[in-house]
Amino acid sequence: MTQPRFGKRRWRRPERMVLDHGPVVRRKDLGVSEPVTVEPQLARRDSRRHIQVILGAFVGAAAAEGAVVGVLAGHPFLGTMAGLAFGIGYFIVAREFGDVWIARALRTDGEPGPRVVRLVAAEAGNAGVPSPRVLVAPGEHPNATSFALRRRWLVTTQAADQLDELALEGLVAHEIVHLRDGDAAVSALYVVLAGSPDLVFRRAGVLALLSMPLWPAAFAVRAFRRIVMPSDRELRADVAAAMLTRYPPGIVAALEASGGPSTGLRPYDQFWFVGRDGGAKAAADRAALIAEM
Repeated sequence: MTQPRFGKRRWRRPERMVLDHGPVVRRKDLGVSEPVTVEPQLARRDSRRHIQVILGAFVGAAAAEGAVVGVLAGHPFLGTMAGLAFGIGYFIVAREFGDVWIARALRTDGEPGPRVVRLVAAEAGNAGVPSPRVLVAPGEHPNATSFALRRRWLVTTQAADQLDELALEGLVAHEIVHLRDGDAAVSALYVVLAGSPDLVFRRAGVLALLSMPLWPAAFAVRAFRRIVMPSDRELRADVAAAMLTRYPPGIVAALEASGGPSTGLRPYDQFWFVGRDGGAKAAADRAALIAEM
């Protein structure tokens, strides 16, 4: 019987050796009714479309808000133009400083452990993206998130460093996929626009106060949450991370161990590896699907 021919690359673990052809993801492999898109190009295209929708909705809502004020003041056209200009101006400021606002609102501090830094650099290299800056947030449960406006950031909780090597690698790879595919940019833009009231209350930055006249527009953008969080967003990242690490059990172990209560920045709770707004059941479903790979 002919033995299967393996690729030349040597992995750290024998179970991660793969055949020369890449892994094939089929509909029945994941137990879902629709195929899961894991191609980076398609994912980035979807992310660009989501960014356009969020930004368009915010600027449109700001213009509508200005029109209402203008009607009350007797100058509807000027009010509309003022709302439009203020919405665009706030977006420019938020794009420049939004990363720092989110990091402050999540109360990140301290230095990541060397193991986390090493795995982040390794998985970023495997994914072909620049290594992000790693931050540490308070948390008694392992978890991680990522965001990107002007630069790439990856945040782990303090407890994440307690995970074993395989689970931590899976956790990090999932967030690297979000950075590679543009999901982290979509979630960051959504938070700085729709979550601006929460950023102000969390004292994320003085310039975040510029959003106060636009809070009605911010609440209007929250109606587009389903666009930011499509049903397959996290599952797609799980599958892509499993392909990146070539070890699906690591993703499963990370899903089973991660979680935690709300961070206080409510609009951002949904964007953690395991949602901090009651995402335990969804994580269990994701783990069951990945276990079938």
